[in-house]
Amino acid sequence: MSPATAPLSVAAPLAATAAAFTCSSSSVYSVTNTGGIYLTNATTGASTANGSFTVPAGDTVNALALGQAGNYIWAIDQTAPSILRYDASTGL
Repeated sequence: MSPATAPLSVAAPLAATAAAFTCSSSSVYSVTNTGGIYLTNATTGASTANGSFTVPAGDTVNALALGQAGNYIWAIDQTAPSILRYDASTGL
């Protein structure tokens, strides 16, 4: 059988995990210039820490992007310059 017509094997599905970041009308995420990630409830105004990027001392972080699945959030280290990724499942 040629590789082009060989049957494909089926892998077991990955286990679903809860997303740490959610897009909703009541959730607003922000990042401090030192890399702290915060969630603010748009209804109550209450803010809670929701993780932190690892950033070298003196570097400045801004801009956030949230992946559709909610497991990653990205920011920009303006000083490096580099793109940072925070993984909700590992906390890194």
